[in-house]
Amino acid sequence: MHRRTFLAGTGAVLLGAPLAAEAQQLSRIAVIGVLNPGRVNVGSPVLTAFRQGLRELGWVDGQNIRLEQRYAEWKPERLPGLAAELVRLRPHVIFTWTQPAAVAAKQATDEIPIVVGAATDLVAMGVAESFARPGGNLTGMSMLGSEAEAKRLQLLKEGVPSVSRVALLVDPALSSEKDYPTAFADAARQLGVHLLRFDAQTPQTSSE
Repeated sequence: MHRRTFLAGTGAVLLGAPLAAEAQQLSRIAVIGVLNPGRVNVGSPVLTAFRQGLRELGWVDGQNIRLEQRYAEWKPERLPGLAAELVRLRPHVIFTWTQPAAVAAKQATDEIPIVVGAATDLVAMGVAESFARPGGNLTGMSMLGSEAEAKRLQLLKEGVPSVSRVALLVDPALSSEKDYPTAFADAARQLGVHLLRFDAQTPQTSSE
């Protein structure tokens, strides 16, 4: 399944529940709150895919849905306030992406459904219970995580059976990466692969 189909389909399902309960208000336009970590008038591939997927499912901005966007201008400290502002609007769904934005949205509400377009390990962040059953009011796409990384390592070994050493470039400032490579060391041992960690301290330097 394409990512945009999954994300838009998830959003459409979540939109359908409250609208069905408000069948007597058919003229009401469904509202999607968008917690955008980026800048105004700067396109995001994640948001573009989400919009396209919604259109394919019959949900068109300005017709039967309205996107209420709040922009953080790539300033993480602004996200909690913007998330709270969106919650006060009582949208049917909140859509967002990136780790800080997902955390801010989850901290702002336990009731309004949240769809995360792309983020790092949602489980390690504490906003999802597990990959299979995220629980609560949040779902979406997690781009990293020990389970996912172990699977990718397995696919790499299957594609290149001779591989025996794999380097990991890690940002030590990210909580989701602080336990690499121990988080999936067992999988590496089973595959006969030695993992080498390199911390990306600055764009110019790194250390093992």
